Amino acid sequence: MHLQEMSTPFPVRCHSLSYEPSKDNQTQDGQTHFRIPSLERRYGNDSHKDKHPADLLGVVGKDQLVFGHGLPNPIILPHQSFGQVVQERGTADVLRLALRDDRVEGIMGLGFDDTTTHTGRPFLWNLVDQGSLERVIFGVRLSNNELHVKSELTLGGLDPAHWIGWIQWHEVMKAPQQQAGSRLRSKSMGQWTIELTAFALRREAFEIDGPVVIDTGFPYIALTRYQAEMINAQIGGVESWQWDV
Repeated sequence: MHLQEMSTPFPVRCHSLSYEPSKDNQTQDGQTHFRIPSLERRYGNDSHKDKHPADLLGVVGKDQLVFGHGLPNPIILPHQSFGQVVQERGTADVLRLALRDDRVEGIMGLGFDDTTTHTGRPFLWNLVDQGSLERVIFGVRLSNNELHVKSELTLGGLDPAHWIGWIQWHEVMKAPQQQAGSRLRSKSMGQWTIELTAFALRREAFEIDGPVVIDTGFPYIALTRYQAEMINAQIGGVESWQWDV
């Protein structure tokens, strides 16, 4: 499994990319199965769970992961676990909408160990363990025009060409235990979480009570109803549906 450049281009849509384990002598097919439930099944209203069951199902495999294949000093992870998607069940899930109905052939996340959907250790932490990163930093840049500017995942540092002004650093922490009855159960305990007291949109400030989850795996911004209404009023947004959490 090769990633061609050290800055690791990370296309949002890539119809030409496919993974065929039979053509890679490094691949080890495992017997461990996994299932990623739909976002509605995990976070949404109970009434949606049976109406639109959309899940990713598959098995866990291992392969040699190479960053910067073909360059003088590539980074190699010899036994990286990842999920091989066998079945995509359902079509109405918001995750499928976020992916624009692209076919998903595999997953390899950036989260903490306790949120992984399979038994493997996420590749970012394997890179840290073997001392491959100059700094324990990664950056995600998502392009809104893939034809002209590619999206990127940068490991071990940040590309100064992709930001303006000063970076404000926050300590990443584990989320506190959720209140009893909340649908955001213990799975949120290991997500990327920071302390945030307020944010501003134009001249309107919004206070926040508690930590904030910053998770690139979630395709929306989850707010209180009041905050969402205030933001929609400023940008001309219209509510189409809501989740109760």
